[in-house]
Amino acid sequence: MTTLKTILELPYMKDIQPLYPISNASKITVKNIAILEAPIENFVRKGEIVVSTALSVRDHEDTLFHFIQEIQSAGASALILAFPDNSYEILESISTHFQSLDFPILLAPWSLHFADIVENTLREIWAQSEENHVHMEELQKQLLNCYLQDGTYSDAACIISSFFQCDTIIADTNLTVKGSSQPILQQDFANLLLNKENELTRIDIEAFDKSFGYIILYSLPDTIDLQSLQENICEYCNNAITLWFTREWSLTSIKMKSQEDFVWKIAHHEYDDTNELMSRAKAMHFQTDCHYVCIVGSPVLEKDLRAGHTELSFQAKAQLQSSTTILQEQIIHMTHSMGLSVMTTYQNQYLIIYLQRDTDEDNYTFVKHYLDSLESHLHTSLPNLAFLWGFDSQKSGFDMLHKSFSNAKEALKLCKELKPSDYRCCYQFSLIKKIDSILCSNKEIMKTVHSILRPIIEYDRAKNSDLLLTLEYYCENNYNVSETARAQHLHRQSLLYRLEKIENLCNLSLKNHEHLYLLDTCVQLYRNF
Repeated sequence: MTTLKTILELPYMKDIQPLYPISNASKITVKNIAILEAPIENFVRKGEIVVSTALSVRDHEDTLFHFIQEIQSAGASALILAFPDNSYEILESISTHFQSLDFPILLAPWSLHFADIVENTLREIWAQSEENHVHMEELQKQLLNCYLQDGTYSDAACIISSFFQCDTIIADTNLTVKGSSQPILQQDFANLLLNKENELTRIDIEAFDKSFGYIILYSLPDTIDLQSLQENICEYCNNAITLWFTREWSLTSIKMKSQEDFVWKIAHHEYDDTNELMSRAKAMHFQTDCHYVCIVGSPVLEKDLRAGHTELSFQAKAQLQSSTTILQEQIIHMTHSMGLSVMTTYQNQYLIIYLQRDTDEDNYTFVKHYLDSLESHLHTSLPNLAFLWGFDSQKSGFDMLHKSFSNAKEALKLCKELKPSDYRCCYQFSLIKKIDSILCSNKEIMKTVHSILRPIIEYDRAKNSDLLLTLEYYCENNYNVSETARAQHLHRQSLLYRLEKIENLCNLSLKNHEHLYLLDTCVQLYRNF
């Protein structure tokens, strides 16, 4: 890494003097040098020393100030000016401003050739770049040798630490410590992330459109250039560190294979003997004295789903082929962090999840929230994948898990056909979905739906109100006034006024069960179809 301090110490710079003292020359990175004149426009590159005579702007203080300001704002490392007769009095009135910004302005004798400045500076930058390249290749070589000699994550972290003179932690996408240059407990690492995040440099470990984890550096020397550091880590360390993750996941994949096959056989009812089923489950360390709900997912590329395609493309199949272990590890890790047991497998383009569920809470809502968390969790490591889901919200014991899978798979099939907005379908509600689908395909019925809701829709347009949304919330909250008012952030009396307005507009009573059912059905068909 070439710094301004290095450039200023070169022999040819002895005749070039700073306009004012430069306090941070050792922290300013120099990547290039160029000769420029006004107008600057977008020709200045970040980390560049600009050499100029300021020919068209040097006679007026305002234009000169604007010229220098453009160069400084563009991220230049320094500005070298050369004026005829070495007359720099015009700079005195504007120097204070740029000194306060720690922007170096240097003054060169008019007799000094710009070509000599550029040539000598570039020669030093190239020499430093080559030296850095050799140094970083040695780092990469040591990491590869460490891997080939069965070194640990901590061994790799120590190598990186010694090269950059800082503490190093290697973590996976769940921010679980895999290795570190200094012993650190998981809880201490969590506290470090929470309390000193601004002091950490986190660099993604990525390859083949997948995120493997992070290299986290802290206690860095004050003189280090963070941008160059990140570039060097990405170029010379990234691929080497992925080897450790790939090896670990390969071993995990072999270990998980027998468990996956067992889950697949459960789903397809390949065990006629209950005793054999329980015995094998215990051998696999699966919990058998609890109930499970079944969730079946169908992965698809996010861009394909946005285009309306719900089947797995060839590109998605290829991507998933190398990601199934990551996928299942993430599911297991997240579910265990919730204190729940889980059995999962991905085969024949079905992602099967048996999720522990032993409470009397609403399973439908629980599964919805679980899928929200899961999708958010998976997006970190598999950002290009989306999922369609079918699930059976009824709890099942081990002997009925095959039936639960059959129900969830049927719900997934319906999800692909109907394409609901959240790409999820529950088997217990699939009958309602099918009825709605049949009704919405009938033009006469849909005409009636629009006719019934038209007064509310027209009123909302005319008054810029949201009565239809209020009615939707009222139906979603089981016709409970208090819950609806809370959901819409309304005072109870305001909600009652709105409901009365809806009744008057539609000439229907919300206290009449048939009228209420009619309005509920109309809202569902109008919103979803």
